[in-house]
Amino acid sequence: MSNEGPFVVKKSLSNVNFRILLNRNEKEKVVNHNKLKTYEGINAPKWLQTERRKLKMNKE
Repeated sequence: MSNEGPFVVKKSLSNVNFRILLNRNEKEKVVNHNKLKTYEGINAPKWLQTERRKLKMNKE
């Protein structure tokens, strides 16, 4: 999974393992923190923006 993404971190399973959302079709994967990097782009795909909003609304 090198140089892929961006993805949404859907859930923290532990201090080092996270469940990420790979695409708009709800495909998920569990990854270790050392495989993740902060997305620094300015044009995130629309599906990514939508999922971020959904997750933020669920936290509130």
